Amino acid sequence: MTDASTAVMPKLNLRNYAIAFVGTVLGLAVAGFALGYIGVHIPTGMNTWLPAAVAALLAGQAIARDTGAPASSGLYWRLGVSATACAVVVHLIVATVVFTGLSVMTGVNMLSQIAAMGPLGLAIVGAVMIAAIYVCNVCFLWLGVKNGLKAQAKKADNQ
Repeated sequence: MTDASTAVMPKLNLRNYAIAFVGTVLGLAVAGFALGYIGVHIPTGMNTWLPAAVAALLAGQAIARDTGAPASSGLYWRLGVSATACAVVVHLIVATVVFTGLSVMTGVNMLSQIAAMGPLGLAIVGAVMIAAIYVCNVCFLWLGVKNGLKAQAKKADNQ
């Protein structure tokens, strides 16, 4: 039995989180273009929460694989902060690349679309997006650990 002083605190692998996040963003872009040709459009909000959900789910499964035990609820909330910070940074990088690419390809300043909201509108939209990503990360980290432990138990039962 391990006590609190020797227990290993699970950590979030931000590199793997970012890779899963970017992979999901790219997959959504490809799916969006492909579905757009047949007249089906992916909802805009999906680009906000789905990459975070997939990355957090995979990170939760990795935590379950490493620890083999359920984590305290406080751990999910703490790991959600670093996951959300990573998601926001990756979102900003992707948005910069997309807006720059669109501006170069179309010759139109795409940032003027964002500036039309004004600083207060941009702050409100940003805060809502960050809160949604945070809650999504916490929920899907928990779900990933839960499912990872179920898979481990099922695998142990089959052996």
